[in-house]
Amino acid sequence: MVYTEQIIVTALNRSSALTRPAGQTTYSSDRRDFANQIGQSVADMVVTIPGVSFTQGNGPRDTVVSVRGSGDRQSYGLKNLQVLEDGFPMTQPDGTARADLIDPHAYQGVDVFEGPASTLYGNYAINGAINFRTRKGADIHGLELGSDFGSFGMFNNYTTLGFGNRHYDLMIFGSDVRG
Repeated sequence: MVYTEQIIVTALNRSSALTRPAGQTTYSSDRRDFANQIGQSVADMVVTIPGVSFTQGNGPRDTVVSVRGSGDRQSYGLKNLQVLEDGFPMTQPDGTARADLIDPHAYQGVDVFEGPASTLYGNYAINGAINFRTRKGADIHGLELGSDFGSFGMFNNYTTLGFGNRHYDLMIFGSDVRG
């Protein structure tokens, strides 16, 4: 008697191969991991991702993020990492990205690609890449206003406006952080 085994391979969508390249260590943090807490910096988004560490930078929201030791000696920003927002490069021409411009309230999640990834993401992905995914207007469907308060006079006011359907998607976000 011959037994045959049936294996069915499925995928969520065609773009998943681009967001999760084969052979690249990838971790993600989704909005459900950081949405219901005070979120004032990139550190609040990546705190649960293995291999990612961070220290306080020069300003109230400036965070130095290190992926597998990539930026441990930096005193500001994100260095030796390609920073993307919805797949578009946000790294400046000198190879540094500014973490102080990132407010967690504007994002659906973050993907961290660990290890050398310059063939996929460009020259600045020496030690990896970070992709921040913005929220969809259809998911917000209205106006959100909020404030976060912290120690040493830290506060963050933010506003999110979002609308969308199958023909369009609009999300507008603004924040003011002080410390």
